[in-house]
Amino acid sequence: MLSQLETWQGIAVEIQAELPDGVSLGKVPQADGILLKMKFKADYFVARQRSTILLRHGKRLLGRLVIVGRK
Repeated sequence: MLSQLETWQGIAVEIQAELPDGVSLGKVPQADGILLKMKFKADYFVARQRSTILLRHGKRLLGRLVIVGRK
């Protein structure tokens, strides 16, 4: 039988994100979910104040993350 962490590890591999240029995403499975860590280029928010990242599991849309840059 799979542990909760093993289950989330499998799901993390299957989750896809539509990332704009200059953004990278790390997925860290945990016992109770997945921690998403995003990194942005230093000048990313100079060109745009807001962007939307779509998260999918297979063909299913999981959600939209609206990223807003603040000074």
